[in-house]
Amino acid sequence: MRYRNLLVRLLPRKAAIILAMMSLIAWNMNFAEASAKNLPASDPFACAAAFQEESGAVHRPLGTVGVTAGETLRINVVNSPDPNSGNPPGPIAVELCFHDANGELILDRSRLPVQKTATIEAHHGDFLDLNASLVSGPGTRVVIVPCVRILSIGPGSLAATTVEIFNNLLKTTFVLNPGIARGFDPQPDPPVLPDAAFGLVGITQGVTARLYVVNAQNPNLVGDPHGPLTVELEFHDENANTFLDRTGRPSRKTVTLDPNQAGFIELNGNDIAALGTRVGIIPCVKVLRGLPTSLVAPTFEMYVNITQQTLLLSNFPIP
Repeated sequence: MRYRNLLVRLLPRKAAIILAMMSLIAWNMNFAEASAKNLPASDPFACAAAFQEESGAVHRPLGTVGVTAGETLRINVVNSPDPNSGNPPGPIAVELCFHDANGELILDRSRLPVQKTATIEAHHGDFLDLNASLVSGPGTRVVIVPCVRILSIGPGSLAATTVEIFNNLLKTTFVLNPGIARGFDPQPDPPVLPDAAFGLVGITQGVTARLYVVNAQNPNLVGDPHGPLTVELEFHDENANTFLDRTGRPSRKTVTLDPNQAGFIELNGNDIAALGTRVGIIPCVKVLRGLPTSLVAPTFEMYVNITQQTLLLSNFPIP
């Protein structure tokens, strides 16, 4: 009986050690592979948010996410028939790419952009991968904004997009986020500064919550100046009380973002949750200043502290 109790106490520790070792092995295998060859340039809907016709061919963010070594970030696009159209679906042309937090294209080891232009027939799909070991080392995270640009699309087609993260060693998907990061106008009519909140989610020790915002370009106002955007990011509880970290600082941050730039705020579950308990948090975005040429595009993420790998990813559910 004594040995059984000891085994029960040791199993969680052993599982954490094994998980960390698997992540390190995956990074080493992945780093060697990426060094030997270049990476290939190869709102909410029920399954996937989709693009139809838009006023301008601009890069649309599919969310914002932190990546770490040992995993791959993938953009998927499927040419889906539009169920609300009587027109037959035709081919679509898209450009897929990855930006950093400053809106710059991610480059491979040959200093070429990790991007791809594809023509996709109806009911067909295509994808573009970013091997995270290209941009991140073990134990670190790098902010990536996967993007798609619709170059041509007919009235009978929808470009259904998803963002996927899979483990390089096991090839297993552990995050799938549908669609684009739905943005909202920072200057609505009437001109009241928008204040938007994600849903309530529970956080525990060993996990960190991260709230991103991208200053995306409004595709309906292409050609007009795309200016800076100032927002306030915050985590509060179900009674609107702002959380404090372990040093007593409020989990609130004001950032000014240039066009296509991303910013974020984090809340470590170790700072607010006791061992074995869950604490409800509400991520919030408040616009302080911006132009109608911008779209405020928030994304919520949670990741494991020990492995730095994403647990969940969610775009803002704008109805």
